[in-house]
Amino acid sequence: MREMEESDSGKSLRPWAVASLLLAGACAQHATVPPEPEIDALKRRLQALERRVESLEHQVLSLPAAQPRSRAELESEVRTLQAERSELLERYTDLHPDVRDIDRRLRLLKLQLEMKDQGREAAK
Repeated sequence: MREMEESDSGKSLRPWAVASLLLAGACAQHATVPPEPEIDALKRRLQALERRVESLEHQVLSLPAAQPRSRAELESEVRTLQAERSELLERYTDLHPDVRDIDRRLRLLKLQLEMKDQGREAAK
């Protein structure tokens, strides 16, 4: 499905466009044409979904930008999470949901630190 979400130009399709393609594919699999009332209901549902997507896009665009955190703040959070992870590993395996959540958060923090390093190197 990831391939379907990319157009030839490499831009992502809007979610409603993907839904339309999936709907069209599902309809094409059936030999009979659905009754007119069902088609009208599907069209109304698609229009409602398109309006919802536009509303959500507007909400996302109106959110305030997150303030960047300092390197010291990121490193402090990494240390805190590593300590919390060590405590959890005394009771659970690394497959436990809480441990996995910390691992995910640590990966994100380490990516942020790498981005800060790259930004500093680019500024030189």
